[in-house]
Amino acid sequence: MTLGLGPKPELDVQKVEECLNLQTNDLSLLPIPALEAHLANIRAQTANTSTLLTYLLQTRDALQQDSETYNKLIAELVGEAQKMKTGVGKVRTPLRRGTGS
Repeated sequence: MTLGLGPKPELDVQKVEECLNLQTNDLSLLPIPALEAHLANIRAQTANTSTLLTYLLQTRDALQQDSETYNKLIAELVGEAQKMKTGVGKVRTPLRRGTGS
């Protein structure tokens, strides 16, 4: 299914797990370059996660709009079928009587 949203962003679960497993006690003992590397990784994973979330929300919205459109179309078709079945709304054209010429 193509919704025109582009490719689905990938989430590096292993890197996210690494970020989540950081302990505050361990961080206080790390040198500044290591802390900066962790910070860069956290920011990168936050951005990636945000991009994925945006993509998923846009996908949900597009699918919801499609669903509403299809449901309206189905309701209209059912309504028209019921009208045809009951004869309501049928337009009858009067018989033409020729002049005989």
